[in-house]
Amino acid sequence: MSEDAGEFLRQFGSNVRRWRLRANLTQAQLAVQLHTATRHVQRIEWGAANMTLKYLRRIAAVLRTTPATLLRPNTIIARKPGRPRKRQRP
Repeated sequence: MSEDAGEFLRQFGSNVRRWRLRANLTQAQLAVQLHTATRHVQRIEWGAANMTLKYLRRIAAVLRTTPATLLRPNTIIARKPGRPRKRQRP
């Protein structure tokens, strides 16, 4: 995969994640609605999965947006590696 294609998939994945969070869905909940595995949703959000236009339309429909919105370039939010820290109990 070329560098441009990898960057494109990362931007797309970032948009999917942003819209999933706006919809208050977990990756598992989105996966159920898409009839796929949670791992596949993770790979999409990481920019490691390629897909068909048909699948792109299905993702957009579940997230209540348009395919064009998901394909729009954006600023990628840097992710910290590893698991999130547990909240401190009072």
